Amino acid sequence: MKYLESLDLVHRDLAARNCVIDKSFTVKISDHAMYCDRYESDYYISDTKARLPIRWMSWESLLLGRQTTKSDVWAFAVTLWEILMLCTQQPYAELTSEQVVENCNHWYQNDGCQRYLPRPAACPREIYDLMGECWKRNATDRPRFAEIHLFLQRKNLGYMPAPTQV
Repeated sequence: MKYLESLDLVHRDLAARNCVIDKSFTVKISDHAMYCDRYESDYYISDTKARLPIRWMSWESLLLGRQTTKSDVWAFAVTLWEILMLCTQQPYAELTSEQVVENCNHWYQNDGCQRYLPRPAACPREIYDLMGECWKRNATDRPRFAEIHLFLQRKNLGYMPAPTQV
């Protein structure tokens, strides 16, 4: 995502379902899930028949159609939440699609009633704080992917995954 940001390219559907990891733990970002029946429940069909990943979308993307690298930063935090939940739960699973849209309206109105995704049990406080930064109401207040990358690199200093068995 740091690379896409450097090109000023917006992904618009960043989610765990669109991440592929190779044997060397390199993550490839795609958009193949939109075309898979398996992920049909992750998309809301709008009045115009557009498939929208509303549970991953920033409020300004959903309500104003404003899609930027900063709205991808919002989706990154949702994706990080998914991963820390071991991909066992859909974001805002307790809400209907209509309630997700209503929650976005609370973000838009800035009325203090907006809901955040809860901190996963396996999530360190510093990582949840990063997620909170990514969910700032004003897109300009959210970090850039370059900053997120640097933060995660620092958190990861010295860690090397065990070699995989083939």
